[in-house]
Amino acid sequence: PFEAALLHLTVDGNKYTSLLERVNVLRKKLLEAGKANASRASKCKSPKEAALVLEEGTKVMENIYRKEDQTIAKLLYFTQQLRRLPFVDPDLCTFVLAGAPNVGKSSLVVSLSSGTPEICNYPFTTRSIKMGHFDVSGERFQVTDTPGLLARADEERNEMEGLTIAALEHLDNVVLFVMDLTGECGTKVKDQLKIRRELRDRFPNKAVQWIDIFTKADMFSEEDEGEGEGDGDDSSAFVSESQSHPQHTIQGSNSEKYHIDHEFLDEDYALAIEEVPNALWISTRTGLNLDMLKHIMLQSLNDDTQE
Repeated sequence: PFEAALLHLTVDGNKYTSLLERVNVLRKKLLEAGKANASRASKCKSPKEAALVLEEGTKVMENIYRKEDQTIAKLLYFTQQLRRLPFVDPDLCTFVLAGAPNVGKSSLVVSLSSGTPEICNYPFTTRSIKMGHFDVSGERFQVTDTPGLLARADEERNEMEGLTIAALEHLDNVVLFVMDLTGECGTKVKDQLKIRRELRDRFPNKAVQWIDIFTKADMFSEEDEGEGEGDGDDSSAFVSESQSHPQHTIQGSNSEKYHIDHEFLDEDYALAIEEVPNALWISTRTGLNLDMLKHIMLQSLNDDTQE
Protein backbone atom coordinates (compact mmCIF):
# COMPACT_ATOMS: atom_id res chain seq x y z
CA PRO A 1 0.00 0.00 0.00
CA PHE A 2 2.80 2.46 0.83
CA GLU A 3 4.53 1.76 -2.49
CA ALA A 4 1.20 2.26 -4.28
CA ALA A 5 0.79 5.61 -2.55
CA LEU A 6 4.30 6.61 -3.60
CA LEU A 7 3.52 5.59 -7.17
CA HIS A 8 0.42 7.77 -7.18
CA LEU A 9 2.29 10.74 -5.70
CA THR A 10 5.26 10.32 -8.04
CA VAL A 11 3.82 9.62 -11.49
CA ASP A 12 0.05 9.27 -10.94
CA GLY A 13 -1.05 5.65 -10.78
CA ASN A 14 -3.72 6.06 -13.49
CA LYS A 15 -1.25 7.59 -15.93
CA TYR A 16 1.26 4.85 -15.16
CA THR A 17 -1.32 2.11 -15.78
CA SER A 18 -2.40 3.76 -19.04
CA LEU A 19 1.21 4.01 -20.16
CA LEU A 20 1.86 0.33 -19.45
CA GLU A 21 -1.18 -0.58 -21.54
CA ARG A 22 0.18 1.43 -24.48
CA VAL A 23 3.58 -0.22 -24.10
CA ASN A 24 1.91 -3.62 -24.12
CA VAL A 25 0.01 -2.76 -27.33
CA LEU A 26 3.31 -1.69 -28.91
CA ARG A 27 4.93 -4.95 -27.80
CA LYS A 28 2.18 -6.98 -29.43
CA LYS A 29 2.41 -5.03 -32.70
CA LEU A 30 6.17 -5.55 -32.88
CA LEU A 31 5.78 -9.24 -32.05
CA GLU A 32 3.17 -9.71 -34.77
CA ALA A 33 5.26 -7.84 -37.34
CA GLY A 34 8.31 -9.89 -36.44
CA LYS A 35 6.44 -13.17 -36.76
CA ALA A 36 4.97 -12.15 -40.14
CA ASN A 37 8.42 -11.18 -41.39
CA ALA A 38 9.93 -14.45 -40.21
CA SER A 39 7.17 -16.39 -41.94
CA ARG A 40 7.84 -14.58 -45.23
CA ALA A 41 11.59 -15.12 -44.91
CA SER A 42 11.10 -18.83 -44.33
CA LYS A 43 9.37 -19.15 -47.71
CA CYS A 44 12.10 -17.38 -49.67
CA LYS A 45 13.90 -19.47 -52.30
CA SER A 46 17.30 -17.79 -51.97
CA PRO A 47 19.42 -16.00 -49.36
CA LYS A 48 19.25 -12.78 -51.40
CA GLU A 49 15.47 -12.84 -51.40
CA ALA A 50 15.45 -13.58 -47.66
CA ALA A 51 17.76 -10.60 -47.04
CA LEU A 52 15.39 -8.30 -48.90
CA VAL A 53 12.44 -9.59 -46.87
CA LEU A 54 14.41 -9.04 -43.67
CA GLU A 55 15.23 -5.48 -44.68
CA GLU A 56 11.60 -4.73 -45.50
CA GLY A 57 10.42 -6.29 -42.23
CA THR A 58 12.95 -4.28 -40.23
CA LYS A 59 11.68 -1.04 -41.76
CA VAL A 60 8.10 -2.01 -40.88
CA MET A 61 9.08 -2.60 -37.25
CA GLU A 62 11.05 0.65 -37.13
CA ASN A 63 8.00 2.56 -38.35
CA ILE A 64 5.81 0.93 -35.71
CA TYR A 65 8.35 1.87 -33.02
CA ARG A 66 8.75 5.47 -34.24
CA LYS A 67 5.01 6.05 -34.02
CA GLU A 68 5.22 5.26 -30.30
CA ASP A 69 8.58 6.86 -29.51
CA GLN A 70 6.91 9.27 -27.06
CA THR A 71 5.42 6.30 -25.21
CA ILE A 72 8.89 4.80 -24.77
CA ALA A 73 10.30 8.17 -23.71
CA LYS A 74 7.61 8.47 -21.02
CA LEU A 75 8.33 4.93 -19.85
CA LEU A 76 12.02 5.74 -19.44
CA TYR A 77 11.13 8.94 -17.57
CA PHE A 78 8.76 7.12 -15.21
CA THR A 79 11.40 4.44 -14.63
CA GLN A 80 13.98 7.05 -13.65
CA GLN A 81 11.54 8.68 -11.25
CA LEU A 82 10.58 5.40 -9.59
CA ARG A 83 14.20 4.40 -9.15
CA ARG A 84 14.71 7.46 -6.98
CA LEU A 85 12.18 6.28 -4.42
CA PRO A 86 13.60 4.96 -1.13
CA PHE A 87 13.39 1.34 -0.17
CA VAL A 88 11.35 0.72 2.94
CA ASP A 89 11.85 -2.79 4.28
CA PRO A 90 8.37 -4.08 5.19
CA ASP A 91 9.90 -6.63 7.56
CA LEU A 92 11.47 -3.99 9.80
CA CYS A 93 9.66 -1.87 12.36
CA THR A 94 9.68 1.75 11.22
CA PHE A 95 9.77 4.80 13.46
CA VAL A 96 8.21 7.68 11.52
CA LEU A 97 8.92 11.25 12.58
CA ALA A 98 6.04 13.61 11.87
CA GLY A 99 5.34 17.25 12.60
CA ALA A 100 5.45 20.71 11.10
CA PRO A 101 8.34 21.82 8.84
CA ASN A 102 11.70 22.72 10.42
CA VAL A 103 11.00 21.32 13.88
CA GLY A 104 14.15 19.16 13.89
CA LYS A 105 12.99 15.84 12.41
CA SER A 106 15.93 15.37 10.03
CA SER A 107 18.49 16.13 12.73
CA LEU A 108 16.82 13.59 14.99
CA VAL A 109 17.06 10.88 12.30
CA VAL A 110 20.79 11.53 12.08
CA SER A 111 21.16 11.37 15.88
CA LEU A 112 19.19 8.13 16.20
CA SER A 113 20.92 6.31 13.33
CA SER A 114 23.86 4.00 13.92
CA GLY A 115 25.41 4.93 10.57
CA THR A 116 25.01 7.66 7.98
CA PRO A 117 21.32 7.93 7.02
CA GLU A 118 20.30 7.46 3.40
CA ILE A 119 19.38 10.70 1.66
CA CYS A 120 16.14 10.20 -0.27
CA ASN A 121 15.27 12.83 -2.88
CA TYR A 122 11.65 12.30 -3.83
CA PRO A 123 10.80 13.14 -7.45
CA PHE A 124 8.04 15.56 -6.49
CA THR A 125 10.23 17.70 -4.23
CA THR A 126 13.79 18.99 -4.02
CA ARG A 127 13.73 18.38 -0.29
CA SER A 128 15.85 15.52 1.01
CA ILE A 129 14.25 12.90 3.23
CA LYS A 130 16.56 11.03 5.60
CA MET A 131 16.11 7.34 6.35
CA GLY A 132 18.36 5.69 8.92
CA HIS A 133 18.76 2.46 10.84
CA PHE A 134 19.88 1.43 14.31
CA ASP A 135 20.42 -1.96 15.92
CA VAL A 136 19.53 -3.14 19.40
CA SER A 137 20.50 -6.63 20.57
CA GLY A 138 20.91 -7.81 17.00
CA GLU A 139 17.54 -6.44 15.85
CA ARG A 140 17.42 -3.72 13.19
CA PHE A 141 14.98 -0.80 13.13
CA GLN A 142 14.21 1.87 10.52
CA VAL A 143 13.76 5.52 11.35
CA THR A 144 12.70 8.15 8.83
CA ASP A 145 11.63 11.75 8.75
CA THR A 146 8.77 12.95 6.58
CA PRO A 147 7.90 16.24 4.88
CA GLY A 148 6.41 18.74 7.29
CA LEU A 149 2.65 19.04 7.60
CA LEU A 150 0.77 22.31 7.71
CA ALA A 151 -2.48 22.86 9.57
CA ARG A 152 -4.82 22.72 6.60
CA ALA A 153 -7.36 20.50 4.86
CA ASP A 154 -6.28 17.51 2.77
CA GLU A 155 -7.46 19.10 -0.47
CA GLU A 156 -5.08 22.01 0.17
CA ARG A 157 -2.06 19.79 0.88
CA ASN A 158 0.68 19.09 -1.66
CA GLU A 159 2.44 15.87 -2.67
CA MET A 160 5.02 16.20 0.09
CA GLU A 161 2.33 16.29 2.76
CA GLY A 162 0.60 13.41 0.98
CA LEU A 163 3.76 11.36 1.47
CA THR A 164 3.62 11.95 5.21
CA ILE A 165 -0.03 10.91 5.42
CA ALA A 166 0.75 7.79 3.34
CA ALA A 167 3.63 6.82 5.63
CA LEU A 168 1.47 7.18 8.73
CA GLU A 169 -1.40 5.30 7.14
CA HIS A 170 0.38 2.37 5.53
CA LEU A 171 3.63 1.69 7.38
CA ASP A 172 3.66 -0.53 10.45
CA ASN A 173 5.24 2.13 12.57
CA VAL A 174 5.70 4.02 15.79
CA VAL A 175 4.92 7.73 15.43
CA LEU A 176 7.36 10.24 16.87
CA PHE A 177 5.52 13.56 16.80
CA VAL A 178 8.04 16.37 16.98
CA MET A 179 7.28 19.90 18.15
CA ASP A 180 9.36 23.07 18.45
CA LEU A 181 8.19 25.54 21.10
CA THR A 182 10.92 28.13 20.51
CA GLY A 183 9.07 29.99 17.77
CA GLU A 184 11.89 29.38 15.28
CA CYS A 185 10.36 26.76 12.98
CA GLY A 186 7.85 29.07 11.30
CA THR A 187 4.73 27.20 12.44
CA LYS A 188 2.97 28.52 15.53
CA VAL A 189 2.57 26.18 18.48
CA LYS A 190 -1.22 26.38 18.26
CA ASP A 191 -1.00 25.14 14.66
CA GLN A 192 1.42 22.36 15.64
CA LEU A 193 -1.09 21.26 18.26
CA LYS A 194 -3.84 21.36 15.64
CA ILE A 195 -1.78 19.03 13.41
CA ARG A 196 -1.20 16.69 16.35
CA ARG A 197 -4.92 16.51 17.16
CA GLU A 198 -5.77 15.87 13.52
CA LEU A 199 -3.33 12.96 13.23
CA ARG A 200 -4.41 11.36 16.50
CA ASP A 201 -8.06 11.58 15.45
CA ARG A 202 -7.25 10.32 11.98
CA PHE A 203 -5.13 7.38 13.15
CA PRO A 204 -6.55 6.29 16.52
CA ASN A 205 -4.79 2.94 16.16
CA LYS A 206 -1.48 4.78 16.56
CA ALA A 207 -2.33 5.98 20.07
CA VAL A 208 -0.35 3.21 21.75
CA GLN A 209 2.62 3.63 19.43
CA TRP A 210 2.86 7.41 19.74
CA ILE A 211 5.70 9.39 21.31
CA ASP A 212 5.61 13.18 21.76
CA ILE A 213 8.88 15.10 21.56
CA PHE A 214 9.84 18.73 22.26
CA THR A 215 13.07 19.59 20.44
CA LYS A 216 15.83 22.19 20.86
CA ALA A 217 16.10 21.78 24.62
CA ASP A 218 19.65 23.19 24.34
CA MET A 219 18.08 26.60 23.74
CA PHE A 220 16.71 26.35 27.26
CA SER A 221 19.85 27.08 29.31
CA GLU A 222 20.24 25.28 32.63
CA GLU A 223 19.35 27.40 35.63
CA ASP A 224 21.62 28.00 38.58
CA GLU A 225 20.84 25.83 41.55
CA GLY A 226 18.05 27.31 43.63
CA GLU A 227 16.70 29.47 40.82
CA GLY A 228 13.05 28.93 39.89
CA GLU A 229 10.36 27.02 41.70
CA GLY A 230 8.42 23.88 41.03
CA ASP A 231 6.92 20.75 42.50
CA GLY A 232 9.21 18.38 40.59
CA ASP A 233 6.59 17.29 38.10
CA ASP A 234 8.16 16.61 34.68
CA SER A 235 7.37 19.01 31.84
CA SER A 236 5.94 21.65 34.21
CA ALA A 237 6.21 25.34 33.31
CA PHE A 238 7.19 28.20 35.60
CA VAL A 239 7.69 31.96 35.26
CA SER A 240 10.48 33.79 37.04
CA GLU A 241 9.89 36.93 39.07
CA SER A 242 12.44 38.98 37.08
CA GLN A 243 10.74 42.19 35.93
CA SER A 244 13.59 43.54 33.81
CA HIS A 245 13.83 40.49 31.53
CA PRO A 246 10.98 37.96 31.92
CA GLN A 247 12.05 34.35 31.39
CA HIS A 248 10.20 31.03 31.23
CA THR A 249 11.48 28.00 33.04
CA ILE A 250 10.69 24.47 31.93
CA GLN A 251 11.55 21.35 33.85
CA GLY A 252 12.70 18.58 31.50
CA SER A 253 12.20 14.86 31.79
CA ASN A 254 15.62 14.43 33.39
CA SER A 255 14.73 16.84 36.22
CA GLU A 256 17.05 19.57 34.89
CA LYS A 257 15.52 23.04 34.76
CA TYR A 258 15.76 25.25 31.71
CA HIS A 259 14.79 28.79 30.82
CA ILE A 260 14.63 30.74 27.60
CA ASP A 261 14.28 34.43 26.91
CA HIS A 262 10.63 35.36 26.53
CA GLU A 263 11.19 37.02 23.15
CA PHE A 264 12.21 33.69 21.57
CA LEU A 265 9.29 31.66 22.88
CA ASP A 266 6.10 31.08 20.96
CA GLU A 267 3.36 32.87 22.84
CA ASP A 268 1.33 29.67 23.07
CA TYR A 269 4.13 27.44 24.36
CA ALA A 270 2.28 26.89 27.65
CA LEU A 271 -0.64 25.36 25.75
CA ALA A 272 1.66 22.65 24.41
CA ILE A 273 3.04 21.86 27.85
CA GLU A 274 -0.49 21.65 29.23
CA GLU A 275 -1.88 19.57 26.36
CA VAL A 276 1.16 17.29 25.99
CA PRO A 277 2.47 16.96 29.56
CA ASN A 278 4.41 13.74 28.91
CA ALA A 279 6.42 14.99 25.95
CA LEU A 280 10.14 14.26 26.15
CA TRP A 281 12.49 17.23 25.93
CA ILE A 282 15.52 16.46 23.75
CA SER A 283 18.45 18.17 22.08
CA THR A 284 20.18 16.72 19.04
CA ARG A 285 22.97 19.27 19.49
CA THR A 286 23.93 18.20 23.01
CA GLY A 287 22.48 14.68 22.97
CA LEU A 288 20.12 15.43 25.87
CA ASN A 289 17.69 12.55 26.49
CA LEU A 290 18.47 10.74 23.21
CA ASP A 291 19.28 7.50 25.03
CA MET A 292 16.04 7.86 26.99
CA LEU A 293 14.18 8.41 23.74
CA LYS A 294 15.52 5.16 22.27
CA HIS A 295 14.46 3.34 25.43
CA ILE A 296 10.94 4.79 25.15
CA MET A 297 10.81 3.90 21.44
CA LEU A 298 11.61 0.26 22.14
CA GLN A 299 9.26 0.19 25.13
CA SER A 300 6.42 1.39 22.91
CA LEU A 301 6.86 -1.76 20.81
CA ASN A 302 6.55 -3.93 23.91
CA ASP A 303 3.48 -2.02 25.05
CA ASP A 304 1.85 -2.58 21.66
CA THR A 305 2.60 -6.31 21.81
CA GLN A 306 0.91 -6.55 25.19
CA GLU A 307 -2.28 -4.82 23.99
